[in-house]
Amino acid sequence: MGLTLAAADLATAEAELRRALASGDHGGLDVLGYGEISTVIAVTTPAGRFALKRLPPFGTRARYDAYRGLFASDLQVRGTALEYLEAILPEEIRRAIWPFLEDRRSRPAPHRSRDEIVRDLLASEATIALDLKRLRRPTSSDGATPDRDREPG
Repeated sequence: MGLTLAAADLATAEAELRRALASGDHGGLDVLGYGEISTVIAVTTPAGRFALKRLPPFGTRARYDAYRGLFASDLQVRGTALEYLEAILPEEIRRAIWPFLEDRRSRPAPHRSRDEIVRDLLASEATIALDLKRLRRPTSSDGATPDRDREPG
């Protein structure tokens, strides 16, 4: 039997987290950990104690797909995600984060409209989902995935 966090308790926790983020004062939060893009906080309610992992909000489906596309092994999908970020990020932010994104494209993408980029990004959702499924596959004790890392025979 699992515990269920009431919607009102979740809304209260979200409001507390937003206040802490806005003020920079995290003293009122029971922070369990910080991830690359997430925060995990503990919330105690009448129903029990919960760990809540909060991801940043993505304002649009395209922004979410661009984030996911950065982790795709399909170079075309990853390139489209990078192209989208080039089109929407302010120049100073793009310059600051670009070295960390490992842009391995051999040449810059041709200039396309934002609508064209978003269309391709949204169309890549199935490829991204398949790639994520492959990444979640269990590995053997030697770290190899069953269909990819082992030599035949």
